[in-house]
Amino acid sequence: MNKCPACLCNKINYAFKKFDNRYLQCSNCGLVYSATKIDSESCTIKYSDNNFNISCIEDIVLHLNSIKAGEAIELIQFFDVENILDVENKFSFVLTKKAVYFILNRYNFNNVEITSLSGISLKVDAQKNTSDMPMISFIVPVYNEINTCLKTIHNLKSMKFFGADKEIIIVESNSTDGTRDLLIQEFSGDRAIKIILQPYPKGKGSAVREGILKCNGDYIAIQDADDEYDLDDYYNLIPYLLSGEETFVMGSRHSGSWWKMRKFQGQPIRAFILNLGQLFFTFLINAVGRTKLRDPFTMFKLFRKDILKKIVLVSDRFDLDHEIVIKLVKSGNVPREVPVNYNSRSFSEGKKIKPISDPLTWLKAIFVFGFLEK
Repeated sequence: MNKCPACLCNKINYAFKKFDNRYLQCSNCGLVYSATKIDSESCTIKYSDNNFNISCIEDIVLHLNSIKAGEAIELIQFFDVENILDVENKFSFVLTKKAVYFILNRYNFNNVEITSLSGISLKVDAQKNTSDMPMISFIVPVYNEINTCLKTIHNLKSMKFFGADKEIIIVESNSTDGTRDLLIQEFSGDRAIKIILQPYPKGKGSAVREGILKCNGDYIAIQDADDEYDLDDYYNLIPYLLSGEETFVMGSRHSGSWWKMRKFQGQPIRAFILNLGQLFFTFLINAVGRTKLRDPFTMFKLFRKDILKKIVLVSDRFDLDHEIVIKLVKSGNVPREVPVNYNSRSFSEGKKIKPISDPLTWLKAIFVFGFLEK
């Protein structure tokens, strides 16, 4: 099976036939393109005072690869996937917004702005990174994690990712157990780590939002400091972003048995209730987003920073998990779920979810972000 020229997935299917040309479509990113090269101009690309007419999808790849670091481009697509069957002219390919993100990501472009224009499908403005290496920002919200935070951060710091740099941003929310002093003593002056000190605890969502505002990366990963997840799973998650195959990736704890999630020793009833709640809220998220996600509330959430420019995050507690998923799905960024390992800790070990008040905020988040906001 052929690979999609945009997202490199093996999800190419026959779409339709027009003017004796056979067209294929990628079910992952929506790209439509001719199975054979035809004499047609589907879009233009401008950079360095040059204006190139593009006749096939491979031409875009060729030009993007040759553009110098720091250079800006403008790309204009002439047709829209929704009206291509009504177009009288021949065309060789039709881009979607998702396909654009995939292609630009592969060639290290950022500051991507996609706008719709009258009479044509879309206009894209972007700039190639000044560095040859994209950066991943790991945002680590920390509150009362004195027993696990150093291990988690040191392990994260030691990891190396082929084809990407990384930065670690710790957002400490004025812990009461000595965590703040420990982090300052351990990492003060460490150039690889930035510490943000919040004046008082506002919740995980607030810490993550502040970290997003202060990060410099092209990609963002949210990393808890509680040692419940296996950091080596990043080596399975990150390649989907760096390759341009996905814009949003989540690590699913539910591959295999649902009961893999929570098994509190000596607390089977509490574990049962939490797992049942997980099923209920997962059902609601999937109903709102028309998705089939298995674990929308996983800590492992990684995404391109530029897709966050299209949404505004406001949640302060664990309802941020719901808000991120709902808003990104509604913006067209459905996540890929990849299996990860998970070892849940109990409430006696420091789990911070409030069994009564937090579910109420989750219901509110699903209603507000799923139905009230456009």
